[in-house]
Amino acid sequence: MTITKRLTSGLFAGIVSLLVLACTSQQEAVPFTPPEPTQAPDIAATVTARDRDLPQGGPTATPVPASVSQAAGEFASSYDSLSRQWDALHRDMDAWRQGLASCDASSARVALREFAGDFSAVTRSA
Repeated sequence: MTITKRLTSGLFAGIVSLLVLACTSQQEAVPFTPPEPTQAPDIAATVTARDRDLPQGGPTATPVPASVSQAAGEFASSYDSLSRQWDALHRDMDAWRQGLASCDASSARVALREFAGDFSAVTRSA
């Protein structure tokens, strides 16, 4: 315990001495001089140069090969079919979840009774 007290007091004394040394420095503060402002760009010249560099006339469409168009159509129809199936699954799951009985002792007994009844039919048929 005494070692940590000595280390802590020595560290504290070192920090205080550095602060005292920094605060008593004889250097003068350097005054801040803002940099010279730059001239704003000529907006009209910039717009003119941009307009001059643009191609004259409208953009031209790139032709799409028939195989690519057919593949995209097949993908879109498959995606729509899958999306409809997925939505139907979600609707069915929601309906199933709403129809579930609460998980208490009486519903567990009823389910066990039904299972035992179904299992006894399997045993009788064997």
